[in-house]
Amino acid sequence: LDMGLEPLGIHGSFLYPYDSEPASDSFMLDENGTVVPQALSQGVNLVGVVPGSDPELADEYILVIAHYDHLGVTEDGEIYNGAFDDASGVAMGLELARLFAEGNASCRRSLIFLFADEEEYGLDGSEAWLHEPTVPITDVVAGVSVDPVGRGLLPDFWPVVLMGTERSPQFREVWIEAEKWADPELPIVFIHRDVIPVFSSDQDNLFELEDP
Repeated sequence: LDMGLEPLGIHGSFLYPYDSEPASDSFMLDENGTVVPQALSQGVNLVGVVPGSDPELADEYILVIAHYDHLGVTEDGEIYNGAFDDASGVAMGLELARLFAEGNASCRRSLIFLFADEEEYGLDGSEAWLHEPTVPITDVVAGVSVDPVGRGLLPDFWPVVLMGTERSPQFREVWIEAEKWADPELPIVFIHRDVIPVFSSDQDNLFELEDP
């Protein structure tokens, strides 16, 4: 990419295809624009990396995940556009990649950007990469899922909501330090993952890699 993000998919590309089962009770548009049952048998992730600035730490990775898929169409052809959930997270990931790749910011460790498919159908895209990653999974030292950003919880309340930092006290401390420099109108709110059992996203696959 022009921004300097390097490919980390399959065969030197950004693409990471994987086998997938068609989602039941879901629909898509065919090449003629006709609504048909979802019949895709392959998902495709997009994976890139910004190398770390420290030669001694560049072989360790921080993983940033956002999903680019949404729900397709309804049986009547109404399109689920997915601009908020989660094109907003993808846009944030690309902007972070640009800032680091162009040298406007630096990270001692390498940054992997995983734009995952099929989050909406069971977190399958991120699961596929995490189980057969293109770098040793033991070299991934931290991970975060961005899903979504850019819209307030209430008309007059626009917090940054962080879920699951109880898994990594060190990561939580980084955010607590960052809060000192944050806009007071954008407070950081920490929520324990178990408090909201109905919400899931790609970070749950990170949780399941090993016990805390």
